Amino acid sequence: MPWTVSGVVEKKKGFLSDFVSGDWTMSGLCRMHGISRATGYAGPRHYIDRGQGLDARSHAPGQASA
Repeated sequence: MPWTVSGVVEKKKGFLSDFVSGDWTMSGLCRMHGISRATGYAGPRHYIDRGQGLDARSHAPGQASA
């Protein structure tokens, strides 16, 4: 289940804050935040890969240069 539209960045920050605290298992975090475990595992991975960039990413195909 993907993140809902309203407050995506705030919800991701809350999830990552809980994740970093180490007080929760991934299953518990995902249940608490209402997301799938696949989405839960992708969150920290994207955060680490992109640094502080939590903004929504475009999934549109890139333009081919002519």
